[in-house]
Amino acid sequence: MLLVDRAEAAAGRILDLEKEICDLEDDILANESELRHLRLKIRAVETVCYELVPAEDADPELLRSIENWKADWVLVRDRMLERKKDRQARRLRLHRAGCVISSLEAREAEESTLTSLGGLSMSVSLLGLGSGSTPGKKRC
Repeated sequence: MLLVDRAEAAAGRILDLEKEICDLEDDILANESELRHLRLKIRAVETVCYELVPAEDADPELLRSIENWKADWVLVRDRMLERKKDRQARRLRLHRAGCVISSLEAREAEESTLTSLGGLSMSVSLLGLGSGSTPGKKRC
């Protein structure tokens, strides 16, 4: 009887931990999505700034803030990529050991995550930041 109780408790603990892992994976994806959204917004601000004000007349503090944000973004992106590599290596070890692998791997493969700032082109009108434009559907 004691063995059965311990096995049931262990099974319950495993289920609780699997739920916690799923919640943490959802948090990871939500945070990555939010960071991509913020990157698009800063890119739109930068585009509007450079379209409306010549570079020599632009507010130096605004330009410095944009450059600081870009540098911060590179650091965040690199940390996220390193964590993603660590997760993939851990999943590979778990897969070899015969453990169950969560669905985060499939979800990460479906999304194109963490594109570089330089490779991103965005129309200001899509974000509703241009003069006289009306924002379309909100896209994240």
